Amino acid sequence: MHLENRVGENLIMILLHLGATKFQNERHIVSLDDYMQRIQNIVQRQILGSFLRPKQWRFPTRNKGKEVRKF
Repeated sequence: MHLENRVGENLIMILLHLGATKFQNERHIVSLDDYMQRIQNIVQRQILGSFLRPKQWRFPTRNKGKEVRKF
């Protein structure tokens, strides 16, 4: 089960990285602030928690919010 969790986490990180790269390329910007806020809100309120009880998940970044952190 532990390996299954790591594989799932890596798949999510790959999807976040691909989405962030596409977001940056389409808008010709370096910062991921807007993208991070949107994804963080969706994960906290729809995937892991609810609107009334959001979870404390944070978007994993590096380089001061310019890249998605990879494991």
